[in-house]
Amino acid sequence: MSPPTNATEFAATEAVLQQALADYKAALEVDKVPPPHLNDFKPAVLDDPNFVPSPALGQATMTLISSLGRMTHMVQTSVERYRLLSLEHWINRSVVLVDKQKIPQLLINAGDKGMSVEELGPKVNVHPERLLATLRLLANEDIFVEVKEGVFAHNRTSMALAQVELCSATVGHLAFHSYLAAVEMPRKWADSAKQGKIEPDVTLWSEQFGYTGKMTYWQYLESAGLTQRFATMMGCIPTGSLAQAFDFSGLLGNGTTIVDIGGGRGTTLMAILDRYPTLKGIVLDMAPVRQAFDDYWRDSTVVKEGRITFEVGNYFDEQPEKRRNEQGYHYLVRCILHDLPDDKAVTVLRRIAAAMHSSSKLIVIDEIMQPALPQPVGTKPLPLETPPGPLPASGGMAKTFRNLLDLEMHASFNAKERTKKDFEALYAQAGLKLVKTAHFTASYPLQVVELAL
Repeated sequence: MSPPTNATEFAATEAVLQQALADYKAALEVDKVPPPHLNDFKPAVLDDPNFVPSPALGQATMTLISSLGRMTHMVQTSVERYRLLSLEHWINRSVVLVDKQKIPQLLINAGDKGMSVEELGPKVNVHPERLLATLRLLANEDIFVEVKEGVFAHNRTSMALAQVELCSATVGHLAFHSYLAAVEMPRKWADSAKQGKIEPDVTLWSEQFGYTGKMTYWQYLESAGLTQRFATMMGCIPTGSLAQAFDFSGLLGNGTTIVDIGGGRGTTLMAILDRYPTLKGIVLDMAPVRQAFDDYWRDSTVVKEGRITFEVGNYFDEQPEKRRNEQGYHYLVRCILHDLPDDKAVTVLRRIAAAMHSSSKLIVIDEIMQPALPQPVGTKPLPLETPPGPLPASGGMAKTFRNLLDLEMHASFNAKERTKKDFEALYAQAGLKLVKTAHFTASYPLQVVELAL
């Protein structure tokens, strides 16, 4: 497949961009969503974790971001592009600094008038000139707004770091641990002594933090008291639209229970139970996560009704005898397999398959990788999977997070994000058969797969 010629690439991208913008505006109207904003610290509807965008809005959003990114890359010079890429780590470090020093919280009372770096600096133990450089960089990235020279106030994005627990947990976890491991990537992954071999249980993370052979990533989180923060971060995976996008009615029955394996604080399962009031649920995860579950759902009606419980366990363990091969139990695995190398992922799937009754179903929710292949002009999009041509099938800027997460999985677990073919191979090895698939989107698209014996 050859890419479009230079003469048609710009014009075709422009046409896709214009159409995507028109589609986006139309979808906002249909969904009754006001246009998004930045320089107002009020939250946008799109930021609400309970907001469920229509498929049309999800597709238009992906195509718009992808085409804007592609157009940006075309009009930038190559030198400018590499300058930016070479120094973007300062954005990461700046976000970590403002989060660690609680600058977003300090700016809340300043309102739209803001606070000067001279006043703010002593409060956070940062020299005003260095703080100015930090906040100005972020304001240039539309995080904070410089209302007057040297005076900064909140906008929608920076306010989220102060008020949305998921944002701060994500920065605190990923921007810290991921960055330190990534520093070693060029040297460790090109180590001539290893000749490109992957050593089991030796990762960038374990080597950088000195835990190789001493403890796993999960044991480290527990020992460092970070399990709850990790569970909070995983809550940012969109779930509100799952229960609407995927039809769970086929799982309904008298006393039907869904077991959410590695379910964290139960955000996904709770969304399903809210929509299907006859279902019951069990969240299975490590003991330290239980406190996060109890704190988050303390006042939940579903908890008070006894429809959801927490069970301490490990996804490598066999399911308890009481539900092995018992009718009425179905299983859910959400964004777990990407934490595991192929052999361990198959082990987890086989453990679940061994517990399943002939009528049981396994629901797998995960990201689907797409190759970054150029698409000919006029290529039709796959809804919530790929944008139209000439944009790359991988989604470009709209799917950058997915590709970054792929490297994160390699660095932390020797695991990876997977393509459809990769997942199908895992399912076949575990003796599971595909029943149906669906796609849903909120902050980013995910695929839902229903499997049976």
